[in-house]
Formats: sequence, C-alpha cells, structure tokens
Amino acid sequence: MKAKELVSLLNDEIVLSAWNAHQKHSTKPSGATRRIDGCTPYAVHPVGCAMLVLAESSLPHQLRYAGALALLFHDVVEDTIAPIPPELPVEVVELVHELTFPGGSTQEMQEIWDRSLTARMLKCYDKWWNLADGFHTWMSERGKTYQDKYLEYSIRLADNVDEHLDELIRPDAPRFLHILGMIKHFSK
Repeated sequence: MKAKELVSLLNDEIVLSAWNAHQKHSTKPSGATRRIDGCTPYAVHPVGCAMLVLAESSLPHQLRYAGALALLFHDVVEDTIAPIPPELPVEVVELVHELTFPGGSTQEMQEIWDRSLTARMLKCYDKWWNLADGFHTWMSERGKTYQDKYLEYSIRLADNVDEHLDELIRPDAPRFLHILGMIKHFSK
C-alpha cells in the first residue's frame, strides 16, 4: 500500500480503535492501566510508540506509516480480546503478528531474531517506551537481574538494527534513527 493510502488510515477512528481495545477489552491483570502508577491508561503505550516512529524522518514515509499502524495494534493480540480492525492492510496485519509474542518477553527475546528487520526496528520503539516508563518502577519490582536482562536485550536489539540501518532509511537521509540513540543512551 502506498504512503498516501496509509496516511489516510492513520486517522482518529483507527487511533481510537487501538485506544479502546486496551481500555475496554484488556485481558491483562492490571486491566487498562500501566503498571507505572496504576492510573496512566495502558493505551498511552501503543499510541506513544506509534508517534515515535512517525517522528523518524530518516525512514521512508511508507515505512513510518505502516510502522505506526502496526505499533498502534502491537499489543492488541497479546493483551486484549479486541479484533484487529479489518480495514488494516495485509502488510500492517503481518507486522502486528511479527510484533506479537504470546509467551511474553522470554519468547520475544529468543524469537525476535527470526523476525524481519522492520519488526526488529519497530520493537525498538516498544522496548524504549517500556524502559522509559518501567525501568525504575515495575521492572525494579522484578529485580535487578530482570532489569539488566531487559536493558541488555534492548541494547542488543538496537545494535542489530543499527548494523542493518542502510536497509531501512531513505538513501538521502542521515544514517541515524533517534530511537537507537535513545536506547543506547538509556544504559549510561
């Protein structure tokens, strides 16, 4: 699907659909709120991830918009009983499934390496958001070993994407993605 068609899909109805999937149809024990404070709507996470990828001007428009749509729904299959909207193009639905790991972080950390480079790049947005809002809250509750493992995995993922960055970015763009720097900076 062309970038213009993807742009038209990224509208208030589709964002609200992703929001409502988490707010009204969550299967997570924490319900519709983030573990960070028990008040922040969970849907802030997928919407935030989608907005981050849209801001990456080094990525081709088509990849930014397909990625944003996939990130909006990346936790819907795992964490809700809501369906993926039928109007999403096949390429976006396939990305959603590549970003889905029913077995959680353990499965993801083992199997992400077999997923597409695009899926690995999009997972970087998910990992950064989780680090930013959870490293000193819910991750610390799981212990330092879990924190270290999650951070190490996130950095390894960012390094892997960085190695293949030329395959993702526009030829006329600087060889840089903000998200990779944000993950690597987090470890300092």
